[in-house]
Amino acid sequence: MTVLCRHPLYFTGYNCLRKQTDFNPQTCYISPANPPESQKPTCQNGGNNFWYIHVGGKRTDWVQGTDAMCLSISSFPAPWGTRECQFSWTEEGCKQLLHWAGCIPWTSPTCFDCNSAWDVCDRRGVTDPSLVAKTRCPGTGACFTRRDKNGMVYRGCADGWDYLADVTTAMGPGDATCLNGGGYGSFVDRWCLCKGELCNGGAMPAA
Repeated sequence: MTVLCRHPLYFTGYNCLRKQTDFNPQTCYISPANPPESQKPTCQNGGNNFWYIHVGGKRTDWVQGTDAMCLSISSFPAPWGTRECQFSWTEEGCKQLLHWAGCIPWTSPTCFDCNSAWDVCDRRGVTDPSLVAKTRCPGTGACFTRRDKNGMVYRGCADGWDYLADVTTAMGPGDATCLNGGGYGSFVDRWCLCKGELCNGGAMPAA
């Protein structure tokens, strides 16, 4: 899904692909004339914690005069000083860009799938992960922990909960957020959503 970019560092073709589910060479070009030695896009620290997607050149330091090429905000390889790069100030942030730019596949996470009527799926967290059911989450890629107004806590995948789509679409890998009931279900006291493998096994964060 393509949406207007909400953060100046997360550009892909001047739009923000916050949910890229497969490798897409149209948005993540490797320089054909001067490919990187690894032959694949990687995150590199160009200096001063400027983490960028390296798609060309043998050198990776991001200073004038090197042969390094970044993946630009128009989704093409660009040498220093010619176009703005897709970048982040942290390595983790750059790794998220690799997903959003279509450089590497988005792998759908697994979520815990249970409720607190079973003591192994306690309100305070899953006590024995080996006993609890797990489900793949290929649509939204978001797991949830939900507390209802009757005190029950449920864990599962956010696929199928259409009124959460505006939230899950805006989330990237590793993100987490919580929502009070309101417009997200009349029976719900609180939702907490996360994107990561089995990320919904802990206690619900305090409001």
